[in-house]
Amino acid sequence: MRIAEMNLVILTRQFGTYTGATVSTIELLKRIYCYFNRVVIVTMRSELEEFSNVEIVLVKDRKHLQLSLDEIVQNDGEWVGYSDDHLGWMLKESRVPYIHTYHGNWPDVRYLNAEMFLKSFYFIPQYKRTIVGAEISVSVSKYMKSKFVDNYSKKSEVIYNGVLQTGGTSKKKKSRRIMMIGNVDRRKYSLAIKLFNEFKGESIPPIDIYGSIIDHKIGKRLSRFPFVNLMGKKSYIDFNSYSRLLSTSSCENLPVSIVEALLQELPVISFDVGGIGEVVTKDNGEIIPLNDFSLMRNKLLSNRVYPFEGEELLKEKFNWDYSAKKYMKLFKKIGMKD
Repeated sequence: MRIAEMNLVILTRQFGTYTGATVSTIELLKRIYCYFNRVVIVTMRSELEEFSNVEIVLVKDRKHLQLSLDEIVQNDGEWVGYSDDHLGWMLKESRVPYIHTYHGNWPDVRYLNAEMFLKSFYFIPQYKRTIVGAEISVSVSKYMKSKFVDNYSKKSEVIYNGVLQTGGTSKKKKSRRIMMIGNVDRRKYSLAIKLFNEFKGESIPPIDIYGSIIDHKIGKRLSRFPFVNLMGKKSYIDFNSYSRLLSTSSCENLPVSIVEALLQELPVISFDVGGIGEVVTKDNGEIIPLNDFSLMRNKLLSNRVYPFEGEELLKEKFNWDYSAKKYMKLFKKIGMKD
């Protein structure tokens, strides 16, 4: 059943499998597009030429995002909107009521380095404007809802992203190998270098890192460790080939990869950042105080067995079908608003 004969316009800087946020938009759209009369994506970059009865309007710059959006929504009935990045405020400018999902790491990432500090003066105000203008703002973690979104939203909710990879679990892992997931950049791996320098004269299991190399300097430094293997970006990873998932991010929202690991009963060892503590517990892994490299080394190399009790709740909350139903309730709410 369609919601009040509404059309949906998605405004996003890029549409495709570029980031966790853009992948999430695709997964959500797969499940909700059929409930709208018309669905249009306005974007500056797309790797998807065809997407199941969804129109993709490509524009060359930010100015034309707004111009195209204005032109589209002037006709063809009533519209609701969706935003997954900092430019969502343009929907407000076009008088389109919209839902914004905040996937970001601001303000935490502001103090990562000088570059991010300078970028924060652009991105944080843009996100504030987008959140303020949204009818409803969605956070993908309780942590970021409280830390950032609630400061600017008149109405906010938490809807977790669904997992992309599920599979059979094996309580008895076949090797001591350790895995890490995430594009190789300073935020995710600069602390990994400091941690690996703690391994002196010890027998270290191989550590496989999955993700595109964004920061080649960081990638080169990681490759110097004899136990590190840079695996590149993969569409499928066999979680059951590993004994632990390691996360050394200096700041996070709530990575889906961690939930995927937990659902396949792979213990997670992570610094206590962002919303990771919402899913990692003493039953399925370890949360380590930020920069306590000695403790992380010890926990990572221990032979502790985790019971993985109470994981059924994760399967329900981190499920795209479940999340899509929650989004549809919100779209109905803003679509029927006078």
